[in-house]
Amino acid sequence: MQTSTTNISVLNHDPACAPWLRSSPTVDVFKRATLEAAERKQKVIVLVAASQLDEVADFVRAASRLHRLQALLVHEDVEPGWIAQLLDRAKLRPLRNLLVHRGGEQPRRILNAWRIGAQHDLIGDALRIPQGLLVLSCAMKRIEVPWSALQTVSEVPTGEWGSFQVADDGSYIHWPESDVHLDLGGLQRLVDPAAREAAKVDRVRSQRGFGAAVTALRNAAGLAQSAIEGVTARQVRRIESGEVFPRVSTLAKLAAAHGQSTAEYLDALAKEQASANPIPA
Repeated sequence: MQTSTTNISVLNHDPACAPWLRSSPTVDVFKRATLEAAERKQKVIVLVAASQLDEVADFVRAASRLHRLQALLVHEDVEPGWIAQLLDRAKLRPLRNLLVHRGGEQPRRILNAWRIGAQHDLIGDALRIPQGLLVLSCAMKRIEVPWSALQTVSEVPTGEWGSFQVADDGSYIHWPESDVHLDLGGLQRLVDPAAREAAKVDRVRSQRGFGAAVTALRNAAGLAQSAIEGVTARQVRRIESGEVFPRVSTLAKLAAAHGQSTAEYLDALAKEQASANPIPA
């Protein structure tokens, strides 16, 4: 997961968030829900108690119309059955990026994901439904994973599928009794063929980079592919082409051929990969 800082503006009309929510170099917290602010702010997240929805309604509609509203996080401070009525009273139609919560960890999790630029990689919330699991990313994108897909990757008994926890930082969903963890990328790959294909490409690229580093170190040491004791030339070719990734025992043999410990050899490989793929200034 790659992250970077993201500047966001947070309109706070949720008293429960006031004790911990503060402005920072990347988070602009403000309280005045004016139309001028809706036009001026770029990436906006609104925190509001359900009982105060009418106070932010004009701002939310304007920010949504301008495609600047990233999330509307509504704190359920009234009886749940009244949420729909309060949304209707504020003339707010259901929004794709609306999340109603009970004042728990979701606002912190979502705001932190946006703050570090990882909103597309972290889980905002999850819900069990009869058909499977509904997962909402911190970017408010919904993923539906049927139980049949989940059963292909784990041994969680059917009766325990609802007994999951979302990590505090949104990095994974955890089934404690079976000790199964699934991150957002893993869940996406279960239901999205394009995501599965992209993962395969990334894996190949990573292995090819590793294989090129093995080749570079071997050439620098003046070793032939057939000169690695305990490893056939064919195995070396497959490793260097990126076709396979070596086992720990094979890494130890490669390291020994270079007169190094496994740890020293891995460090040398990492340096070679870094020099071959420098980070742009």
